[in-house]
Amino acid sequence: MNSIRLRMIALRSAMQQMLRMPLSSLLNTIVIGIAASFPLGLYTLLFNVDSLLGQLPQQNQITIFLKTSATPVDIKQVQTLLRNQPDLAQASLITRDQALQTMKSGTLGAMIDALPENPLPDAFNLTPSTSDPERLQKLVTTISNWPQVESIQHDSDWAKRLAALLDFGRQLTVLLAAALGTALLVIASNAIRMQVLTRNDEIEVSKLIGATNTFIRRPFAYFGLLQGACGGLLAIGCVVLAMHLISPNVNQVASLYAASFALRLPEPLILLAAIAITSLLCWIGALLAVNRHLRQLDHQQG
Repeated sequence: MNSIRLRMIALRSAMQQMLRMPLSSLLNTIVIGIAASFPLGLYTLLFNVDSLLGQLPQQNQITIFLKTSATPVDIKQVQTLLRNQPDLAQASLITRDQALQTMKSGTLGAMIDALPENPLPDAFNLTPSTSDPERLQKLVTTISNWPQVESIQHDSDWAKRLAALLDFGRQLTVLLAAALGTALLVIASNAIRMQVLTRNDEIEVSKLIGATNTFIRRPFAYFGLLQGACGGLLAIGCVVLAMHLISPNVNQVASLYAASFALRLPEPLILLAAIAITSLLCWIGALLAVNRHLRQLDHQQG
């Protein structure tokens, strides 16, 4: 119970210190919030891109051409095999007669009529249910090995580029978070160091009357924790504001693809984690600053 009371005293002291220096505390909180908003904003962007891609119509069409000698039995076998593929959402048969009629209705009609027989094969237009490059390639390889299939047409470069871009975005988020996390440590450490220097006489008196280093550092550590939490909340506010500003443009782009889409924040657990990480980094920065000053005092007194 006595330990809890001491912690409450330290927390109250930290809050009083923030109120005693409102401008300095506000400026430091703004800097922390802006620094934390960059990785959180980039994560939110990737989160929404994943959601948007799930709503856009699939563009990764696959066309398979059967051998010209394929019989109706062969076509039925291929249809059965396609229905058993888990990564296929839809398969549409285009018979050789349908393809011929389509070509006759175009500019090559006269040339087609001059042909002695229909040279076109039966074909299937496939719509995959996945955009994962590895699964698409596995599907294409499986279909191309069927004896009834003459050739297969599929451009998977767009899927590979998209996957590579998203992977790059995730790696950039991690690197940016690491860099700005280090910056937060430095910012918090410098902010607390300034407070420690202004209260140096108070700290020396406390040590002379028997206060332990743990008792002295606790209010500063709580100050860093509170400032980090406020910075994390401000970072979320910055991301919400940015989403509000760009939402009209995002909605306009989504409407071009006949998709209904609205930007949204990540799950509450992610937002709480962002606040917790920011608070933890500022807490560590505060401890580093206080411990350094206390070691210098111990060395001088020793």
